[in-house]
Amino acid sequence: MGLPNSKLSMQTQSKMATKLLKAALFAQAGAACNCFGNGACTNNECQCDAGWKGPDCATLDVLPAAAASPGFASRPNWGAAQLQEGSSYYTFVGAKRNTSAGASDAFASNAGLHLLRSTSPTGPFEDLGEEIGLNGQSFGFRVDAKINPVDGALLLLTEGYAHGEGFGFIFRRSASGSALGPWTEHLVYELGMRVIDGAEDWTADAAMVDADRWDCRLADPTFVVLDTGEVLVGYRGTRCCCNAIIGAWSSTGEHEPETPGLLRAASWTGPYVRVEEPLFDADVEDMFMWTSPRGVHMLMHSQDNAHFNHERRGVYAFSADAGVSWNFSAREAWPTHLALDDCSSTKLAKRQRPSLAFDDAGRLAYLLTGVATTTHGLEWGDGWTAWQPLRGAIPASDAPCAEDECAAGDVGTAGACEACGALEHCPHVTSAPARDRCVCAAPCDDDRLGDTCELDADTLSETCPHDGWKLLPGTSGGGLFRCGSVVDGAATGWYGHCVDAAARCNGARNCGDGSFDGQDEFTCPFVAACDWPAVPRGDGVCLECSPEDVPNCLDAAPALDGAACECMRCATPWAGPACDVSLAVPTTAGAGSHRERVRDGHSRHIPPVPQPGEYDRAVPHQGRENGDLGRRPACGVPGSCVR
Repeated sequence: MGLPNSKLSMQTQSKMATKLLKAALFAQAGAACNCFGNGACTNNECQCDAGWKGPDCATLDVLPAAAASPGFASRPNWGAAQLQEGSSYYTFVGAKRNTSAGASDAFASNAGLHLLRSTSPTGPFEDLGEEIGLNGQSFGFRVDAKINPVDGALLLLTEGYAHGEGFGFIFRRSASGSALGPWTEHLVYELGMRVIDGAEDWTADAAMVDADRWDCRLADPTFVVLDTGEVLVGYRGTRCCCNAIIGAWSSTGEHEPETPGLLRAASWTGPYVRVEEPLFDADVEDMFMWTSPRGVHMLMHSQDNAHFNHERRGVYAFSADAGVSWNFSAREAWPTHLALDDCSSTKLAKRQRPSLAFDDAGRLAYLLTGVATTTHGLEWGDGWTAWQPLRGAIPASDAPCAEDECAAGDVGTAGACEACGALEHCPHVTSAPARDRCVCAAPCDDDRLGDTCELDADTLSETCPHDGWKLLPGTSGGGLFRCGSVVDGAATGWYGHCVDAAARCNGARNCGDGSFDGQDEFTCPFVAACDWPAVPRGDGVCLECSPEDVPNCLDAAPALDGAACECMRCATPWAGPACDVSLAVPTTAGAGSHRERVRDGHSRHIPPVPQPGEYDRAVPHQGRENGDLGRRPACGVPGSCVR
């Protein structure tokens, strides 16, 4: 949110805190706790609806994706909207239009909407071809589709040219309610063209006179139709400048924020009135909106790089008053890797463009996101759309990891979870967050470098990976140190190179040109913080949270401050971040002090570092939902943790 490590960031955070407090007070009016519209408040604690978890129900409770059908990947695509019609599922995907050799890989110049049909939500999919407009035109690759509760028509919102009307946000309307149409086209908010950084850009507000307005440009629309027929259109706004640093970081850490905005109209036909102020102070894009009896909900891709994962991070917001005020959550809304139900897992470079699919009763069923294993900026690359079921949405399968991915300390293979063994030069081994490999969780012996201590202490830096460019030169984060420094606003030195963060203050000059690598009297000695989602365990050991960290817990994660563990899903009948409040016993007016005493010494509990073979993990499936925390043998021998 804002520029990292800057006064502007502090000011922005202060403003955000004030707004969030006001929103929280509104959301909590008449309630003892704030469940973000996704749960009920019982005994001053949230009981989350199916598909949600966490002390405040602001995190999606996703299950591993089906390895046999994880999504749609037959052509490069990036996000989708899915609806059910009888026994068929129709899915609109924003896809690469021309896939022939030599065709452009740029989103802006080679995009369209494809319609898929399937007999199950996750496919296999029949590609019915590109959706072509009444003028023979292609549409943009952003798509949102919902049934109008007023008349039963299907509305599809995208951006592009509308038949005989011009360019901007357009609704396609199928009066029959079918994804097969026939369709009419309606321009509901016109956009205009500006030359920005020497290129034509058609996302500027047609009435725009201030190029520095926070939403001079409007893009990526989403919408909801309220029961009254009123329509809210959400979008991401940016200034009319700075193409190179919208959704990216410059060499000196500059970044052009993407800001959530809203259009309102009494009906889907308009006219739409722009809300002049941002919805909340957050750097977000790719919003997806939906409604429930409690209010209006919004999922987003977050550009907040506090966890060094901005390309993969999701966040959530809720409005109880039809979009007038919003309660924004800074919690991670979804995992930043893709777990599969055969226990394998994929590390992701990007996870964005969220939407939700619902079952025939209108309940949340699947999280859909655009994912990629490599980063291509504003290019299709290897992007595709993944489907992950939400807990409680579908019956559990017989797959070995259908209900939970491999536990921390285990690595998944095709069909089993196995405990990490010893690594040379590493005093404590664990698994990477994606459960795809074993890594060292503590400083390596002999000042060695690398995730597995595979590098000598004097190893020279290499060209920064994508995530390294989000760091200001001369700073550390996400396991990396970025060489160089910033002098008078300009990057200097070997700033295009990165090295393992453990190289900082190790006595060697690891940056390739011998330039500054953080080793001076002002910054050394340097102790790196644990990278999310690990928390500190003492003696430099950083480990992920596990259910054993919080009694009566089924699923633990770092607290918002990253310093301790809290529970995201408690065993029945327990509730709260420390799972210390029994929902089986009604509280009284004087019971609050007792609850606090129970929590004292537990809510921020950090157990001692386990020794190899010592970590007896709780059984992840059978019996745990009923509070049975039965044990299984310790995972000290490869193969002993097979599920």
